[in-house]
Amino acid sequence: MAKTDPASWSASQRLAHIEFRLFWEGRINRADLMAAFGISVPQASHDLRDYLARAPGNAVYDTRAKCYRIGPRFRPVFGQPDPAAYFAHLSAHGIAKGEPPRVDVAPLPRRHLDPGIVASFTRAMHAGLAVEARYQSMNHPEPRWLWLVPHAFGSDGFRWHVRAYSYEHRAFANFPLARMLEVRGMRRDTVDRSLDADWSTFIDVVIAANPDLHPSHRRAVERDYGMAHSRLVIAVRRALLFYLLNELRLDFDRKTAARKPAKVHPIVCLNRDELEAALHAMGHRPGAYGGASA
Repeated sequence: MAKTDPASWSASQRLAHIEFRLFWEGRINRADLMAAFGISVPQASHDLRDYLARAPGNAVYDTRAKCYRIGPRFRPVFGQPDPAAYFAHLSAHGIAKGEPPRVDVAPLPRRHLDPGIVASFTRAMHAGLAVEARYQSMNHPEPRWLWLVPHAFGSDGFRWHVRAYSYEHRAFANFPLARMLEVRGMRRDTVDRSLDADWSTFIDVVIAANPDLHPSHRRAVERDYGMAHSRLVIAVRRALLFYLLNELRLDFDRKTAARKPAKVHPIVCLNRDELEAALHAMGHRPGAYGGASA
């Protein structure tokens, strides 16, 4: 396998950064590159020339402001701009010199994860081992020791789980890592991780705007979720289906849903029966996931 040239990778990162700043902030200069990557003036000048050679027309030089501004014929060459990536960048780094736009994220409690315990699971996955962990289940008053065969990690967007075969339950399941209290041993195992069908199988969740909404509100919801032809198909691992439905706050209880105004649950599921069957097969009881805000 050919090795990646570190110098080439670093140069690509700098060129992508030039495009990032041009698109999202409309300008960039040598000082921006120097501050972001700790490079010299000649290197920053070289990078800007290199980018312009690769993407002619993407930037024009403003002699008064001494910076490059986005050109009228801008066409991205380092991938399509992603708003989520931009907001993540804002959250992590902010804007130089305190310039707008300002950004903040509503604080959420951070789930505690023990680095040693997480590392035990990652090492076990690499070595093909089972892990003996003391786990606090919400179905039992006291924690218990379980032999688990981990093979993947999954997140519901709020907390991380380890996907593992449990010898006690004789099944694959999701175990919140924050409820792992300690690890005391590892051993070889013969469990075939490819037998975890719920992890390897994807299922489509088909959503649409609630038909009871006002037409203008339906269009707003469709635009909000990026729907095409008035629907959106989301492919999700069956093992993570419950978490996705919970995040979307879809109401699977037909009686309660019928009593709620459409704006309380602005999206509906078009393949409800298929998803209910999948949830039931995995031991989840479909019900009300709460109201969604659009």
